[in-house]
Parts: sequence; structure tokens; C-alpha cells
Amino acid sequence: MLIHLNLELTKVVSCDGISNLSRLRTLKLARSQVWLDMSLMKELQLLEHLEFVSVNIFSSLVGKLLYDPRVGRCIQQIYTEDRPEEESVQVFVLPAMDALRRISMWNCGMREIEVVEKTQLNKSPTSPLCFSNLSVVHITGCNGLKDLTWLLFVPNLTHLELQCLEKVEEIISEERVSRSVTDEPKARGMNTPFQKLERLDLINLPRLKRIYWSSLIFPCLKKIEVEKCPKMRKLPLSFESCVGGGEELVINYRDDQWFKRVRWEDKATKDRFLPCCEKLLTTYSEGNSS
Repeated sequence: MLIHLNLELTKVVSCDGISNLSRLRTLKLARSQVWLDMSLMKELQLLEHLEFVSVNIFSSLVGKLLYDPRVGRCIQQIYTEDRPEEESVQVFVLPAMDALRRISMWNCGMREIEVVEKTQLNKSPTSPLCFSNLSVVHITGCNGLKDLTWLLFVPNLTHLELQCLEKVEEIISEERVSRSVTDEPKARGMNTPFQKLERLDLINLPRLKRIYWSSLIFPCLKKIEVEKCPKMRKLPLSFESCVGGGEELVINYRDDQWFKRVRWEDKATKDRFLPCCEKLLTTYSEGNSS
């Protein structure tokens, strides 16, 4: 009769036989010791009432295991990293999934994240290529990445946290966007970035130069946190960036030298957002961000 099973953050290492929990609707495995593989996927396929799954999955298996038309629609939270004994995948293949709400990537060696369309995981075969419900993206220690242009396919992103990414120079790459315009199906799925974004955390990104190549409108933005981003001189803000708000925006920083070097779009932008800037006195500890 069990319908809800939460094993997150436990030391459980196996879910063999879980298909016997025939009425199970919710299964939470993220950050446990259980990793999704073909054996577990076959058991999940037998759970006819399954509705919600949070799961660990090795990066090399993401492009192989998440295409099941029924279980794929139940997977709402993904925690992924490289399999220790395998060489890192160079291209991390992420199928567009309507159900996905949160993804965390840790210590993956991929150089690029490629979004691919699989219509059985989308509401309609004609729907644009996107993650319509994905709202939280955390990426830490993925040192091969140079940009995160794939976020253009995440229209409802509310929280983006990037930590310890050694090679990221841009979050949205102007060059990659220009190339994608020639790919009509992908171009249809692209959105103006960060329209629902409420919080942006940029921590220990030594090569980051810019978030976007021009100023953006942020209707919902409430907090930006910047730490150890020495090459980023400008935020994508203009006087009109926070339409209908802006008074609630807080820009947290820890480095006085970085703050002194920040360039503003113009005097009006500086006058509007300078009062939003607050220095944080606490020291950031890797892996323990709020």
C-alpha cells in the first residue's frame, strides 16, 4: 500500500525489488547511493501509478535512459555526475523533458551540453524544443564547459547557481546563438533568457566575462550574488532592466576590487542599481552555498 518513498540523502545502495511496491506514486532517490541504470529503469517501468521521481544518473547514461515515454515523464529531478571509472563524455546529451523541474550537475567533464528533441517526452510533437517546467539549475565543478547557451531552452528558470567552473567565459554565447539561428527547429525553441529568473549565483568563475552580450529585462529578479569572478566587469543591466520592480533587487558581492571595477551601462543605470549593491562579510565555503 506504500505510495511515497523518500530515500534522498540516505546510504541506501540498491532498490532491487522496488517494482513490488505496486502502488508507489513518489520515489525520491537523489543524493542517495542508488544510481539509475537499465536494471532499475526496467523495475520503474512496472510501477503503473508512478508520478514523481528524483534520481541520480551518471552523465554517460543520461542520453540513453531518459527516453522511456512513461518513466521519462515522471522524472522531475536529476542529480548527475561522471561515473568514476569512465572517461568523461565530451558532449552531454540532455533530452528535452517537459516534466523536469530541477537538475544538478556535479564534477562532470563534458565540454558542451546539447539539448535534443524527443517528442515522446514532450506534450505535443509540434511543441518547441524546451524544458517548460525546469526552474532550478545547479552546475558545480564542470570544468570543461565554456558556456551555458542551452539555458535559452529553459523559459521558466527561477534559480541558476554556477560554482567552480574553470572555463566558462559566457553564460549565453553570442556566437553559438548566431549559429543556431540557421537550425530552424532549435531556433524555434529558443527564448529570451531569464524572464522568470529570481536568483542568480555566480561563484568562483575565474574566466567569466559576461552573462549576456547586451542588457536584458529581468521582470522577476530579486538577487544576484557574485564571488570570485574577476574578469566580469559588467552586469547585463540597464535602467529599464527590472520593469515593474527593481527596488527589491539585491546585488551581493564580497570583493571590493571587483565592485570598484564594475562598469554600468550609463549614469541612470548606475544611479538605479548602485543602492542595490551589498557587500557580504561571510566567507563562501565550497559545497555549502545557501
